[in-house]
Amino acid sequence: MSCTSLRLLAVSSSTYTWNSGQKSVVTYTTTAIERLLDGSVLVTEKGAVTSGFDQGRAAAYQIILPQLDPTACLGAGVGRLAGPEVLTFS
Repeated sequence: MSCTSLRLLAVSSSTYTWNSGQKSVVTYTTTAIERLLDGSVLVTEKGAVTSGFDQGRAAAYQIILPQLDPTACLGAGVGRLAGPEVLTFS
């Protein structure tokens, strides 16, 4: 990952395993990328459960990615970003 671009996928899929052992596969489309006042980035993805538990239901996912320390960008860049996440099914 470059320190000047986020390399986010426009369409992605994730598999979630519930405490019951059932699985849901969700296909998302990135709908918004916003820089927040503190320099962090809010990524919003919306989609649907395409197979498994709750198939056909809508899903929304948001993650806040932290502002990078410029020294972390020296060399090969940053390999992974993590931050608070919210997942909603409706």
